[in-house]
Formats: sequence, C-alpha cells, structure tokens
Amino acid sequence: MWRQAAQQCEVAFALDPHHAVTAMHIASCYAWAQDAEAKQAWAQIAQHLQEEHAANMAADQAAR
Repeated sequence: MWRQAAQQCEVAFALDPHHAVTAMHIASCYAWAQDAEAKQAWAQIAQHLQEEHAANMAADQAAR
C-alpha cells in the first residue's frame, strides 16, 4: 500500500520537480513501506530543494 502511495506521489513530483514538500511525502511513504534506501534518497532530494529555495529567496531579498 505505501509503495503504491509513493509511486503516486512520484507521478505528482514529475509534474512539479521543484516541490520539496512532495519529495518529503514520497520519503515518508517509503519510510512507512520500510524502504530505508528510497526514503533516504527522497529525503536528500527534499533537503536539496529546500536549500535551493532558501538560497533563491535570499538572493531575491539581496537584490532589492
């Protein structure tokens, strides 16, 4: 069940590959599915996207 949920979230992520929240949802689904490797990979993707977003926001603020 949780693997199927993760796959559905992956489809949503494909539509918006910069959405960190969706990546965390996928990581959570894999955690519930007890797939530690996939959970870690998606958590890293989410963290990278969050850091990228924060850097972009800081750059926007600095440009003002």
